Amino acid sequence: MAQASWGIVMTVREPQVLVQANVAWHLALGASEIHVYFDDPRDLAAGVLGPLPGVIATMCNDAHWLSVAPAKRRPPGQMRRQALNANHALSRCKVDWLVHLDADEFLSCDGDLSEVLGHLLRIGGEIVFPVLERFYPEGEVFATVFDGSFRRSTRGTFWRHSEDTLAKTLFGDAHGALVKGVVGHSAGKCAVPRDAGLRLGIHWSFVGETRDRAPSMTMTNVHLLHFDGLTPLHFMAKLLGYASDDPKTANLPAHRLAQIDLLHEANGVPDAL
Repeated sequence: MAQASWGIVMTVREPQVLVQANVAWHLALGASEIHVYFDDPRDLAAGVLGPLPGVIATMCNDAHWLSVAPAKRRPPGQMRRQALNANHALSRCKVDWLVHLDADEFLSCDGDLSEVLGHLLRIGGEIVFPVLERFYPEGEVFATVFDGSFRRSTRGTFWRHSEDTLAKTLFGDAHGALVKGVVGHSAGKCAVPRDAGLRLGIHWSFVGETRDRAPSMTMTNVHLLHFDGLTPLHFMAKLLGYASDDPKTANLPAHRLAQIDLLHEANGVPDAL
């Protein structure tokens, strides 16, 4: 059977337990390289994860941005930093495929991921992993941060001309705070082959330095499990972090802005939150 090596890259500023879980999960899944860029150069998790075989830890200090960022300094926008780091990893990795993830995103494969990717090396483009988002069914009791269930987005299930109308019908007053039925993102993430001349973005890839989308194939047996917040409290802290960013550099989508508005409307009342 064809086999391909693969790895992940992520820029992190998250609780250490989450980053450790992500690294452990993907090492167990078969990743050959895990590139972890620590957005906070003082992050203590680097000392724990850096020595692990297969982990390449990079501290995002002034020297790092001097060599990676075109402006020679730390970019103010989080997504800009993520994209620069992803392509820095792509330029120096030795794996056949590289996947750009967030710390709260975990790949899930029906079968051997190395074998699945081995059959796709010649497609000359990216492969997309559709997202499944964790949610908490009402009334259930949870023992760990990874409990709960998963829901699919409605991406691709509506006719384009009536999607907004159907979303309002399905989700009612909540539709503005959702993107195609989910809280986080509906786009999924992608893997790119190392030597195909592609550039990694946040969710998908581009041809060279252009804004042209790379040829794309969507997987049916590999998914992205998205834990948008380890706990409800962590989710609220995440939203507060978004709210504190400069809106000009944060570049938040409309549904995140709607969630932030709801957070402010709750005015700190626990039940409302």
